[in-house]
Amino acid sequence: MKSWLILSTRVTLVSLLLVLFFDWNPPSLSLSPQLPIDVADAAQNPYDLGLGYFQNNVGLSDDAAWLQAKDAAHLALIQRNWQEAANPGGASYYDAVASQVSLARSNGLKIYLGLDVLSGDRTTLQLPAALRGLTGGFSNSQIRSAYVDLVRKVAADFQPQYFVIAVEVNMYKGSNSTDYNAYKSLYATAYKAIKSVSPQTKVAASLLYSDFNGVNCIDSSDKTRFKGHVADFNNRQNVSDIFAVSTYPFCYFTPAAIPSTFLSELARFSSRPLFISETGWISDSYQITPTVTFQSDPATQAAYVDRLSQLTDYARGRGYKVSAVTYISLVDPDSAYCALIQQITPQNGWYCVLSLLDAQADQKPAFGRMKLWKGRLG
Repeated sequence: MKSWLILSTRVTLVSLLLVLFFDWNPPSLSLSPQLPIDVADAAQNPYDLGLGYFQNNVGLSDDAAWLQAKDAAHLALIQRNWQEAANPGGASYYDAVASQVSLARSNGLKIYLGLDVLSGDRTTLQLPAALRGLTGGFSNSQIRSAYVDLVRKVAADFQPQYFVIAVEVNMYKGSNSTDYNAYKSLYATAYKAIKSVSPQTKVAASLLYSDFNGVNCIDSSDKTRFKGHVADFNNRQNVSDIFAVSTYPFCYFTPAAIPSTFLSELARFSSRPLFISETGWISDSYQITPTVTFQSDPATQAAYVDRLSQLTDYARGRGYKVSAVTYISLVDPDSAYCALIQQITPQNGWYCVLSLLDAQADQKPAFGRMKLWKGRLG
């Protein structure tokens, strides 16, 4: 199974929705107190809109994909895997991103690279072929050296504006805390290696912000847990240039129910500019179980894009800096790939309707809303 199409939140979201439909109370939409932050300073700092492309639809060429993406985004998300088998054509991480960077740049897009080192369910480290058979995870000196060498070379050769060097790494903490801690001890070395060859690149590990306990959407318990995740990469040893967070707030059920303070409260967890590394909303209803369906449609997906814009404005209006907001995927997988998803991991079928273009590469209403949003930003 080529997991490069089954994005990182697949298991998390399905599990979340199952819990929510049977045990959930709507959260309060009350506003939190405003912090004494320099609002004018935040407003003067522009932000980028990002859009990802995963080479998952044979009906859309890579060049055509980035040509469309530039109409709705400033920033190209090129996220691939350390393990070759999970990349298009079994390419190495370096080759997989190299094939896309030049095309994205030729269409005027800035570059945001993502390196996925974990399995889709975030429980295991996925190594490239050259390291297969090695044990010890990030405690192994060979694995540590290979990782640092890779991110250094990628940064040196491609000079990306943004580089997320471990996607949703906080989810690894619950399944393998020992190896997670080993990665934490390696992060600073990788960060410095990148800065030595591409000092302008903004570097971070991304964190998933979600309903971790499956109760009351994102509540105080979830926030306490997430605060600990943030501290792991925002301390004297580990420094990030941006606060990279992925979030899929399906637990609110509708975009209108997402609190106005959603992004401003999220931004309060870190002193770094908020960088929404990935987000999205499905454009069709999704059957979670034979008797439970999560309701959505193209208009609701478009409303989520509008809500994101409102939430970003709200946060910036209260002095929080935002570097970028990235919608995870440009185009839905083609029918052959969706059939493969349904055959191997049917619980992940929602991914087939997550993007801004449908499987025929026709624009959904949400694409138009992203395009208008970009037009407002310039």
